[in-house]
Amino acid sequence: LLAMTIVRRRGDSLFASSKGAPEAIFDLCKMVPKQKQKYISVVNDLAEKGYRILGVASATVQDGKMPKGQSDFAFQFEGLLALEDPIRPEVPEAVRLCKNAGVKVMMITGDFPATARSIGSQIGLPHTGDILTGEDIRQITDEKLSEIITNVNIFAKVMPEQKLRIVKALQKNG
Repeated sequence: LLAMTIVRRRGDSLFASSKGAPEAIFDLCKMVPKQKQKYISVVNDLAEKGYRILGVASATVQDGKMPKGQSDFAFQFEGLLALEDPIRPEVPEAVRLCKNAGVKVMMITGDFPATARSIGSQIGLPHTGDILTGEDIRQITDEKLSEIITNVNIFAKVMPEQKLRIVKALQKNG
């Protein structure tokens, strides 16, 4: 689950606060699709502007008994945080120098595809094909990944184990 929960004792009660990927927080809050859709459009709007977005939720357990897992809290959605992580000034020039030297630059991030596309644009990363997501990578074979990776230079919503598959595909292609 792409969320982290911290639990603190307050008298006889427990207070839990959670932050993480908006879709993970929506699930922790057990939002129905109509509720989720309202916030997903906000998340997409912010992501297209290059913001990194976190969802925030909280819960109180009155009897002080710790639930078995974070999904067992009765979380209430508190809101979204949009964070700007400014591009370091030297990055666009480094991307340009690499491109001129014949080096293919790729971006692999855990951010939303729209955020990755915006950041790629800000750093001058030529968008050469589709953005491949961690979910896309999860669903394809290593052979198919090696085949399509030649036309992809932005990877978004990628988990650490998927980064290893990307590296192995690149190595297989030389």
